[in-house]
Amino acid sequence: MKVLTNLFRMSLCLLLVCAGFTSCSDEDNDNQEIKLPENALNISDGNLTIDINGESAETGTAVLTPTGNNTASLTLANVVTGFSTVTMDVQLKATGNGSCTFSGNQDITGPVSMFPKVTGRNQPVASIMSVKVDGAISEQGTAQMTITTTLSQSAQKGLAGEWKPYGSCDVNVLTGSISKAPLMLDWTFTSDTIGNQFIGNLITPVVASNFYQALKSISLNTNGTITITYWKDAQFDISNFITGAYKEPTHDNWETETTENCMWYADDDYIYLVPNLAALLADYHEDKNEDVTSNTSLPQLSTFDLSSIVTMLKDKYGIDPIALGTTLEKWNSTGIPLKYTVKDNEVCIYIDKEMADPVIAILITALPSLDKILQAYLQQNPDKVELASTILSILGMQQLSDFENLWNNTKTFTISVNLTK
Repeated sequence: MKVLTNLFRMSLCLLLVCAGFTSCSDEDNDNQEIKLPENALNISDGNLTIDINGESAETGTAVLTPTGNNTASLTLANVVTGFSTVTMDVQLKATGNGSCTFSGNQDITGPVSMFPKVTGRNQPVASIMSVKVDGAISEQGTAQMTITTTLSQSAQKGLAGEWKPYGSCDVNVLTGSISKAPLMLDWTFTSDTIGNQFIGNLITPVVASNFYQALKSISLNTNGTITITYWKDAQFDISNFITGAYKEPTHDNWETETTENCMWYADDDYIYLVPNLAALLADYHEDKNEDVTSNTSLPQLSTFDLSSIVTMLKDKYGIDPIALGTTLEKWNSTGIPLKYTVKDNEVCIYIDKEMADPVIAILITALPSLDKILQAYLQQNPDKVELASTILSILGMQQLSDFENLWNNTKTFTISVNLTK
């Protein structure tokens, strides 16, 4: 009996010792110090790398603010296209020597924003997108993140997926007018003496056939990005005047690009495009091997906002700053709106006169400057004079400034893109 009692005591001691070691180990793990960066992390400074939907982000900052022993608030600025800032709670897990991993997920209801320093809607809207973040902080205080975005079902409206150009230019045999094409223009005037009453029938077959040859598909992705498969070397051919069913393109030189710097989403009436203008500007000048930060004539990325773009376009093209500012502020609250209709496996995306009016009003103020630019271009490129004259003649104009009279006497106006699954 004594032997059994001693064995019991020894076993109990061993259990207590093991429990003590286990307790100490867990406590040490829980108390491992996590050192979050005190200052904002910036991709341009090299202390932050972000992979978003499989692509490396080129701009953006991140701030991690502790809110508890193992929690923090993460604020991303100019990272997720369509949203100037995204803030979420993240869980932290120590990995030793001050480093840690973190993760979080945030459902975003708005506002969307095209400009880094301007927010749009003041009131929340229905859920647009969820943003999931997984990341790590190194011992040196640098960070890497993987971000995945997903549009909500209410923001997809059943439009997500691959769409191809409508495959023919259909003519109404009774009226002789074009009823449907992959890309078409419908433009009528209040008087037979104004403009070209057959402008839609003249322009649509040309642009539609070229459009069909150049575009293979557009994919509206569930993560909010847009993928385009197109013919990079396509040349616009004004003689390509085709009606009826189109033949499949004879080339196989398709290229595919995903536009990480332009987000899409939809509601019951509109598809909205929300470009990241600062990132697109940076890409444009990078392609031209220009340093945008050293060019004082261009809006700087750090201050790229409504006022900078309005000032630039006013100074360069004489555009009315009030009209431009009003339109940009409206777009900034939603994105650029495009109307759409869906029937069976077809979608028609279009702009009409009501939607075009604010934009055309801005364009009209720039016409005198654009006339001078066109004349200077034609002087340097005399081989383009005939083409320019032909296009102006088709539109019923002699110079670009004549467009104002055409628009003031416009009865109906629609530009539409017809796509099919």
